[in-house]
This record gives sequence, C-alpha cells and structure tokens, in this order.
Amino acid sequence: MSAIFIPIFNRVFLRGFCVVILVAMSITLRATTEKLTILNTADIHGRIEGRHSGLLKLATLIEQERRTAAPDAVLLIDCGDTIEGTFSSWETRGETVINLLNKLRCNVWVPGNHDFDFGVDILARRIQQFDGIVLAANLHSPPLADKVKKWQMFTLGRTKAKIAVIGMACPQMYDPAICGQPTPEVSAIDQALREIIGEVTQSRPDIIVLAMHIGKYASGFNVYSLLADFPEIDLVLCAHSHQQLPGEKVCGAWLVQSGKHAQELGKIVIEFDGQNRRIIRIRSELLPCDAMMEHPTLKAAVEPIMTKVRQLAAERVGRVKFIDADRHSPELLLGTLAADAMRHAAKKQKPDMAVYSSYQRHTKLRPKMTVSRLMLFNWFRFQDRIGVVTFPGNSYEFDNIIKELTSREKRGYYSIFSGKKLSRRNRIKPHEPDKPLTVVFSSYAISGAGNKFPGLRDFSSKPGRTHMLDKRLRDAVADYLRTNPTVKYRK
Repeated sequence: MSAIFIPIFNRVFLRGFCVVILVAMSITLRATTEKLTILNTADIHGRIEGRHSGLLKLATLIEQERRTAAPDAVLLIDCGDTIEGTFSSWETRGETVINLLNKLRCNVWVPGNHDFDFGVDILARRIQQFDGIVLAANLHSPPLADKVKKWQMFTLGRTKAKIAVIGMACPQMYDPAICGQPTPEVSAIDQALREIIGEVTQSRPDIIVLAMHIGKYASGFNVYSLLADFPEIDLVLCAHSHQQLPGEKVCGAWLVQSGKHAQELGKIVIEFDGQNRRIIRIRSELLPCDAMMEHPTLKAAVEPIMTKVRQLAAERVGRVKFIDADRHSPELLLGTLAADAMRHAAKKQKPDMAVYSSYQRHTKLRPKMTVSRLMLFNWFRFQDRIGVVTFPGNSYEFDNIIKELTSREKRGYYSIFSGKKLSRRNRIKPHEPDKPLTVVFSSYAISGAGNKFPGLRDFSSKPGRTHMLDKRLRDAVADYLRTNPTVKYRK
C-alpha cells in the first residue's frame, strides 16, 4: 500500500510545486515587464479645428490614451511641419498651435521644413515658447544653437526605462528666398547620426528612437539603407511625405508614420522587460480622430483667438471677374492672376515678364466673385515672396529655363506667363539680343520648387542675378485686385 501511495504522493507534490514555481515566475515577470507608450503626431500643418480632424479632436484622443496607459509611461513626440499651413496659423504665426502642444504636454518637437516658412526669427520665438525639448541633430543655425538639442534621454515608467530620442530635420530645406532670411544648413541624416551615435550608445539607453522629418524615401535617401548602417535604432518615426504607415519592420527596427493634418494619432506600445533591460515586442496603430469630440477645455481656451481669426478671414479683399471661367481650368485663371500681380508688384524694376508656377487646382471659380482674405489664402497657400531674375542679352539660358518650366505640365505642374509673348518654340518674341531680360518669379520657383526647377535655382543663386522684393505673393495679389479686378487667361 505504501509502495503505491508514495509515487502518487510524489507526483501530486511535484505538480503542485511546478504550479507554484510557474505562478511565482509569472508574478515576477509581470512585476518586471511594462508597456511603454509613445504617441506620435506629424505634419499637423496648423490644423486646430475641422469637421474630421484638428488638434482639438486630437487632444481628446491623446487625453484618452494617457488615461489608459501606465502612469508616467507615455511620451508624446511631434515630427514637424507643425505651425504653418492654415489661415489661423498664418495670422498667429503658429503661436496658438504651440500653446495647444504645451497643453497636451508634448515632450519632443522636431521642426519640419515648413516650420521655417515664417523665418528663423519667428521659429526661434516658437521654440522658446515650447515647453518640451526641440531636437534636430543635423540642424546648424547660430540663432537656434542654444535652443535646439541633438538628442535627449527620457526615463519612463516604474521600470525606469531609458529612452534616447534623436531628432532629425528635413535635409531638403528651402532656399533663403522663401522666408527672406538665411536658411539654416541641414546636413545629411546619416552623417549626423555617425557623429552622435557613439555618444548616445555610451549613455546606455534601453531603447533608441529616431524621430525625423522625412519619409521612407526622398531624393538621395531611403530608410532601408540608413537602418542597415545603424542597427542600434529600435524605433523610427517618419514625417514630411504625408503617408500613413501604421507600422512595419525595417532592418530590425520598427517604423511608423502618422499621416497628416491631425487626422490620426500614432500609438506605439513597447513591451519592455525591466529585469533584462530589453524590448519584448513593439506594436503600433494609427488611431483616427474624426469621431472624437473637440476637447471642451482647450476649445474654450482658444475660442477668443479663433473668433478673431474668423473675423479676419471674412474680411473682403476685393472683387474679381474671371473671363471665360467655364472654359479655362482654375490653375490657368489663378495662375494668370498671380503672374499679372507679380509683374505689377515689380513694376519699378520694369520686368519683361512674370512666370507663376503651381500644381493643378481643384478650386471652383465663378465668373464673378467677392474675394475674402481666407479665399485668397486658400488660392495662394504658401508664404511665397517675389523675386526678379535678370538674364543676359542672349536668350539661350532663358530658353533652357522655359523648357524646364513647361516640361512639368504633363505632371500637373503649370507655369503661366504674363508680359512678353513666347513663340511656338518657347522663345521670347521679339527679343533684343543685347538687352538683358528681367523676369519675375515666385520665391518657391527661384528656390527650385522642391528640385522641380534645378536649372532656375542654380542660375538665380549666382551673385547679382536675383533681387528679392519685400512683398509676399498674397499681398501682391490683394493690391492688384483693388485696381485690376478682371482676369483673362492668355495663351
């Protein structure tokens, strides 16, 4: 009897002992494992309110995610193109947007290329206003040197996870012609990483996050090659290209991009083993905010300034009459209006012609319209200034520029001319061989238009060839409409 009882007893005891051990291990694992949450926004472009998007809706979602996350285990990172893009952000120069980011306890802001559109001085004020840390390891600007850091260590949660966040600005920064001030030098991302990755790893972080204002692919850049060279990076947050990337593995790192215009919130959850100081796994998703209510407290806080902005938006600029509005596309009519206004604004320089280049538009135009300040902003959204470029007596260099401008039309990028006529071969007709040719362009075109017009950029950047006017395109159009309300497209 005892011979049978003892083995049975041993088996029961052994099973019970194993259960106790497993329970103890499970309790220990739970005690040392924690979920860290990184919330991410990108390319907000000044959107505060809207039917399906906006920071006020996003604020409700962020607050909701903070409540459900572990205490002190949330990091909020914005990847740039934040303060520019709407009429309200233009009127406040991004101040209201930064106030909202402060209310949302945003930890990191990586400036995008459009955040420089108001000029370095305005950006410096916004950085000074921001309560979090501004990161851009590849940004070299004396006025911003003491305001922008290369990277920052954060400690999150009860496991005290050390997260190193590295910021990278967009290497494709615009020319000084855009904002009228010297544009900071921005070095290549891989070059900047090589300079600081040793310093970052020596600080022994548990997790390395690369937050950058650039997409997976860009001219001379792709994220696959970058991460192949820097396997230390665990998480990459992208921006600039307005893509939605809920999450994917790239060369051992996890990559996320949170769309545009405050339409969704990127949520990245990192399961972290605090005992062994390692990542167990990373999960991510993009949370839409269109169904969210606007945050009532923040809405009340910004309502006085937004009421004033709405009043400014409704102010009348003038009347306009579009000839044959039913026969010509909006880009041709608005391009004609812009080119005529640019030539009129530069009349002291006695330009031979003006050229305005822009994407295809989906704006609806009526034969007769009352133009408000908001309408004018929507027609000419960017902070373009006006520049006069002088070409030498022979027209061959200008002929090459014309070919460059018109070659983009098949891709939906139109160039509209005002002034001297072009022949069928796109040459000035008539043109005096020994007389210089003066042509007015927008600052965006002079800067190369995102590498669409490299020939114009290279030619106009040489000393003495370009004279920038202290006049924004929108202001030039507003002045022009007061005395020239009729717009007629001319082939």
